[in-house]
Amino acid sequence: ELLLDLQTVPKGPVAKGIWVDKKAGDVWVDGKRIPPLTRLEYKLLLCLYNNANRICDKYDIVDAVWSGSYIDQVDDSRIAKLVSRLRKRIEPDPTNCRYIVTVHGRGYKLNTENV
Repeated sequence: ELLLDLQTVPKGPVAKGIWVDKKAGDVWVDGKRIPPLTRLEYKLLLCLYNNANRICDKYDIVDAVWSGSYIDQVDDSRIAKLVSRLRKRIEPDPTNCRYIVTVHGRGYKLNTENV
């Protein structure tokens, strides 16, 4: 599975989609570098990016962004607000999301297929 992931992750910015340069901390959307994200926005994006096309539930997100010890202190609305802020930064049209998809009742996923 690791080999598959390495083959499917682009080695550089892509014309359509999201690419994260983890060493530099840069994020590219549709071939253009975007202004730096906040620390929490970047952690959320990395959580979704590292699990592209898979659903990340509340526990995955809290663990990746705040750490598992905060699970009882982070409610769904706080996660939703952070997702909303990230969407405003990376979605070409935040009212019609292509990349960060809500899977109702289950969580969020970063869509890299059919974008």
